[in-house]
Amino acid sequence: MNYNEGQVALKREPGIDWLKGLAIICVVLGHAIEGSPMYQKTEWLQVLKSAIYTFHMPLFFFLSGCTCAVSAHRNTFRKKSEEICNLLVLYIFWSGVMYIGKSVLPGVATVVYNTGFIHCLLFAPVAPYWYMIVLCLYKAVAIAGGGA
Repeated sequence: MNYNEGQVALKREPGIDWLKGLAIICVVLGHAIEGSPMYQKTEWLQVLKSAIYTFHMPLFFFLSGCTCAVSAHRNTFRKKSEEICNLLVLYIFWSGVMYIGKSVLPGVATVVYNTGFIHCLLFAPVAPYWYMIVLCLYKAVAIAGGGA
């Protein structure tokens, strides 16, 4: 490891990158299976989707924890706070895009929101973005626990 200006320069771990890639493929595959017209009629597709859903998000959380722990040694409190703010801005922006899209095109959307936008942000996250808010909370807990 090289030390530059008080920070640790770390190289990427190929195993973590490989596992992230696997988890992303599983997310795409799981969603593709669920959206398939054959899904309701084919038992093995239902079993495969269930198998994927048992581990792909826990794997993401595990990998986030690994990378958060490593980055905690090289990032300051300010840097970690900026990461949380950036995630929150992206969460709010893309949730807004989805909320407006689902409100304007209710016939196309699979879920139509009957509550206000703030309620959705705080209590019923737009489906694809719930992970971002949980990751923000995870990082905030890590900062509060001295992990930053």
